[in-house]
Amino acid sequence: MPHIVCVVLLALQPQPPDDGYGYDFLGGQKWRLDADVPAAAAQDGEQEGLQDGEDERLLIRPVVAERWRTEWFPAESLYGTYLADPVSPRSGSKVMMPVRKKDNIRVENCLGTQRTFFRRADPVTQEGFDVGIEGAVLSRFDYDENWDIDAADYRFGFPIGYRQGRISGKFHIWHLTSHRGDEYMSRTGSRAIRYHKDEVAVAMAYDVTPELRVYVDAGWGFYIGTPNEPWRFQLGWEWVGQGLWEDAPRTFVACDLKWREETADWALNLQTGWWLVQDVPGTTAGVRILLEYYRGMAAQTQFPDERNHYWALGFAAGF
Repeated sequence: MPHIVCVVLLALQPQPPDDGYGYDFLGGQKWRLDADVPAAAAQDGEQEGLQDGEDERLLIRPVVAERWRTEWFPAESLYGTYLADPVSPRSGSKVMMPVRKKDNIRVENCLGTQRTFFRRADPVTQEGFDVGIEGAVLSRFDYDENWDIDAADYRFGFPIGYRQGRISGKFHIWHLTSHRGDEYMSRTGSRAIRYHKDEVAVAMAYDVTPELRVYVDAGWGFYIGTPNEPWRFQLGWEWVGQGLWEDAPRTFVACDLKWREETADWALNLQTGWWLVQDVPGTTAGVRILLEYYRGMAAQTQFPDERNHYWALGFAAGF
């Protein structure tokens, strides 16, 4: 099932809002007091409250034929995926350079995405909800051991997003299963663990500015494998902006902090980079270069007792 989902889904999910007042649902306008629009320019709205002797400040009310509207397969999500989460649905590859000399160089490849297929929203009140589907395969290879595959995690799920202005939330049911590589087991004499989890998660995010988002996420596994524990907590922030100079590539800086009950420890992931190609301005779709710093228990769930500490260079792509 995860293989089919990953092949079918073709678009990464963007997330930043269009301005400081909320999300631009379906291209809808918002109430605004515009001092720069002359009276003759109010072609798409209705002039209200102007009395004799007042200046040309206009209170423009957008003319909306239908408040709540439906859209199929929108270009963006009301609750976007986390940029710095090492297991978020995405497509890309990265080279993991260990900080400790005893560790090997590893390469992680990921094929996946999240795609919203239904949205119902009110562009005037900036309120709406959407439903999506996600899938990903995350595999790790050991460069120093003739490219042996260490393990692969498979995930798919169905996120339901909600937004009202700057506040967004998510209700998420998703499945993850883990498989250890045959080459790794043959070389080390280890055995795979029965790691799988069906989880229900609730998340909330707040857009501090149009560029900066903070979030908190909690999940509980209602059906888990033998070595699993049910609880997971996650929080972080991400900044997406234009960069340091005019016409600079769109830049991002993100931090993700995650705790899993089976590891009883936190994992820190810092990521920065920029978009080489951005398919939809203001979204995460396109190709981006990333530099990453990770310290904590292994993100690959086949190794709950393994601690990783590395720098990584790679790319992520959305279509």
